[in-house]
Amino acid sequence: MPVKFSPILLIKLVRINTQRLRHSWLAIAAALALLQTPGAGAADDCGSIQLASGTNASTELLANIDELILKGGFDCSIEGIATDNELTAILESAEPVLVSAIPVNHFGLAIKSTTDTNTLRTISDNPITGVGQSWWISPEAVKKHPELKTVLDVLEHPELFAVSDDTTEGVFFGCPADSDCHHITANLFRAFEMEEKNWMLVTPDSWADLEHSLTDAIKKGHNWFGSYGSPSAMMGRHTMIKLDFGIEFAGAKNWDGCIAKPVADCDDPKPSAWRPLQLQTVVTDSFDAAVPGEAIDYLSAREFPGALMSALLALQFDQQLNAAETASVFLLQHTEVWKPWVSADIAKKVINSLSTLR
Repeated sequence: MPVKFSPILLIKLVRINTQRLRHSWLAIAAALALLQTPGAGAADDCGSIQLASGTNASTELLANIDELILKGGFDCSIEGIATDNELTAILESAEPVLVSAIPVNHFGLAIKSTTDTNTLRTISDNPITGVGQSWWISPEAVKKHPELKTVLDVLEHPELFAVSDDTTEGVFFGCPADSDCHHITANLFRAFEMEEKNWMLVTPDSWADLEHSLTDAIKKGHNWFGSYGSPSAMMGRHTMIKLDFGIEFAGAKNWDGCIAKPVADCDDPKPSAWRPLQLQTVVTDSFDAAVPGEAIDYLSAREFPGALMSALLALQFDQQLNAAETASVFLLQHTEVWKPWVSADIAKKVINSLSTLR
C-alpha cells in the first residue's frame, strides 16, 4: 500500500534550520511534487510476484509475454499459479498477483465481490483488442454478395449458404456441444427463428471439426456462416468477415436469464447481439508495492492487436510451439508493437535477455 505523507509534517521538517529558510520553499515544492507523483508507493526494484495462467490460448500467450518482459526488463522473480472458476488461488495468495487478462463476464461475481473489498483492482480495460465471440461469414460470400453486411441480412438468404445446389436450406455452424458457447448459439438460433427461415443448425463435435467445415467450404467455393471466437488460430489462418448483428445487445436479463442457459431452461429467448466480452488486467492490492512504477505503466499501456494475436496462435499451433516459445517469437520479430509500451532502456534489457534463451 502506498505510503502517505503529511504535507504539514514535511513543511515543518524543511523549516527546522532557519538559516536555510530561503531553501525551504524549494523543499516544500519538492515534497508536494512527491505527493502528486503517480506510483509513488511503487518499489524501486521488482520483488517476487505471482502470475496467473491464462484461461484460453490468447490469454496464456499474453501472460507469457508479460513474464518475459517483467523478468527480462524489470528483473522480477515470477511464480506461476492456476486460474480456476472461483479465482481461489489468486484471492488466497499472500503474494502479489498479476492476472494478465481475464474475461470479467465469466468471472463477474468473483471480481465484483473482491473489488468491493479492494482485494483486486483493474489496471487495464483493453489488454487485447478485438476479443470476443461472434458470427462470421467467409470472405468469398462477401465478395459475391456485398449486400450481406449484418446477421439480419444473412438470415434473409439461407439459399446462399446451402450445402449443395439441390437445396435452398442454409447451414449455420454453431459451437461444439462441450463448449461454453454451445447453449448461446442454440438459443440465438431459436431467438432469430432461423429454423422457420429455412436454416439448419449444425453442431460440430469439436473446434477442429468446426474449422474443417470452413476450410472445406473455402476449398469447394461454398459460402460459410457460423459462430467462432477471436483471437484464435482459425482467425489467424483465414481472413473471416465479422458480422454486425444489425440489432443491439438485448440486455443482461435476456442473456443471463435465458440465452446463456441450456435450451431446456430458456423458454423465450429474445434476439440479441452477442454480449460484449470485457477483458481486463487485474492485480491484487499488494502488487503496486512489489514492482517499479514503470512496470505498472507497461501493464496499463499495452494493447495487444487481436489480428496479430490470431496470427501468432496459428503459428504456435502449426509449428507446435508452446506459449513461451511463441512469446519469444513475438518479442523478437514484432519490436515495433511492444517497444512503445516500455522505455528504451527496458526494451534493450528485454532483447538482451532473449538472447540467452535462443
